[in-house]
This record gives sequence, C-alpha cells and structure tokens, in this order.
Amino acid sequence: MASALEKMLNKQHNIEVVGVGNSLAEAAEYIETCEPDVLFLDILLGNNTAFELLDRYEEKPFQTVFTTAHSNFAIQAIRAGAFDYLLKPIGRVQLSKTLERLNNGSELLHTEPRYQLTRQYLEGNCRQIALPESDGFRFVQVSDIIRIKAQGNYCDIFFTNREKLTVTRQLKTFDGFLSHHGFCRVHHSHMINLSHLLQYSKADGGKVTVSDGEVIYVSKLYKEHFLRAIGDVKRV
Repeated sequence: MASALEKMLNKQHNIEVVGVGNSLAEAAEYIETCEPDVLFLDILLGNNTAFELLDRYEEKPFQTVFTTAHSNFAIQAIRAGAFDYLLKPIGRVQLSKTLERLNNGSELLHTEPRYQLTRQYLEGNCRQIALPESDGFRFVQVSDIIRIKAQGNYCDIFFTNREKLTVTRQLKTFDGFLSHHGFCRVHHSHMINLSHLLQYSKADGGKVTVSDGEVIYVSKLYKEHFLRAIGDVKRV
C-alpha cells in the first residue's frame, strides 16, 4: 500500500516516484539503479539511520528532504542544523512549499555542515547550534553559552565573551534539546549551562550564581529537577 507521502507526490505533474525503500539496503539500491534527483528520507531506516546511508556518498548526486515522525528527539536538531524537514503526518501545504523551493533551485539540502550538526544532536554530541538571525544563522559553540533568559517570544542568550544575542525563539525550544546536553531549567524564564555554575545557595528558597556573575533564583517548580541535575557532582 502506498504511503500518504507517495500518494501526494504521485499527484504532482512534475514529480516521478522511482522507488520506495524501507531499509538502508533498499534505499541504496534505488539510488544506484534509479539515480534520483531528490530523496525524501526518514531519519530512521529500519535499524539504521539516514546518516549511515548518506555517509556512503562522498559527493551526493541528489538533494535530500528529511521526513520524520519522531519530533521528540529530531525536530529541534533538524531545525537547527538542516535546511528543511517534513513532520509526519505530512500536510499538502507543507509539502508544496518544499517542492516549490526544490523547483526554484534553492539552497542545497544536502550541505555537509548541516548534516554534521543534525548528526551531533541525534547522537548526543551537541557541540554547536545554529541561532537564527535576520539574514540567516549564526553558528555558536554550546560551551560558550552561559545562560538563556526568556523574554516572551524571544530569548536573550548570554555568552562567555560577555556578548548577548536576542533570538526569536521561545525558551521551550532550547529546553527541548539543550536539557540533554548539560543545560538545566531553573526558572520559567531561565536556563543555565551547568558547566558555568559557580554557586548554589539554599537561602531565599534557592538561588544559583553563574560565571558571568548573574544570580538567578531557583523556582519551586524546577528545584527538584535542578537538584537531580547536580546530584552527580562530587561533594567534599
């Protein structure tokens, strides 16, 4: 039975579906025999990942559109490091916009640095993130981020070099992936990099001091979560 994506693609007058693979081996065979221009590629391919397939090609003769149903661990990564994605169930409007960009010859989707950033998130090796700017993205080292403070629909990001960058993202966006990479929410409006934590005081209900000198109160809602996060630190 054809998938919903395959059915939608077959209705496009300028699209020909040349093969559908359900495993890494099948996908590789279709690429070899059919030489497709575009891959609609799920993050997971059976017991393998899309990156294991892409690693086979030193120079990729195709463009790639990621598709996934695994928003709990993949979407934030792809948004930060890849050009585009389609979240299942895939909508017609969403698909149409992607196809329009493909037809217009927009930025190549298989740019290697973007793959590498996405891979780092999925493999738990988050060293770098792409922060949105008015004309693109700024790539920063996660270790250089001291804290992130919510300002409504915006966030202020504070760096070790004393720079502050304001981005049009909510704090929950960062909480979705950085919480697995050494960051901890301590307040509804504040998230800190635990590697920059200098002091925790139980006074006044609990507060922390981070490496830029900022003192942040730990709210009751996040106190237990914070104490668990620092529980592995050796105490003398």
